[in-house]
Amino acid sequence: MEFAVGASEFRPNRNWAAQVSYGFLRSPENQEPGVDIRRTTASIQYNKAFHRGNWASSLIWGRNHVSGDEIHNLNGYTAETTVNFLDKNYFYARLELVDKDDLLRAVDRARLGITQHHPSFRIGGLHLRRRARRLEQRQIGSGRRE
Repeated sequence: MEFAVGASEFRPNRNWAAQVSYGFLRSPENQEPGVDIRRTTASIQYNKAFHRGNWASSLIWGRNHVSGDEIHNLNGYTAETTVNFLDKNYFYARLELVDKDDLLRAVDRARLGITQHHPSFRIGGLHLRRRARRLEQRQIGSGRRE
């Protein structure tokens, strides 16, 4: 496998950071020797300390550009935030949306009438969590496929 990588980071002040990266992977999978992947990522992070707490958030994007017999893009998006307040209280939220392929075997694709060799599915999830001073935890999660 051959590869090339490049990355850049920018920090305009102590609260903000951003990055972008690119990578090229020649034939990373043994089962698909003629398929190359160009991977790109970008993110922005924010962090702010305050009296008896902290707030940290991120927006993240990534893409795999897959080239071979078929050319397609698989994207992933994430937004997350964590707030710590009054020393021991936390609230966490994460929203994800990702494109996935190769989730179905050939026999399953045929049974469902899907003719594409690499059908793509968009999968999403929302995660919310809080932790209070009494160490009580509650979690809510959901997932959805399109």
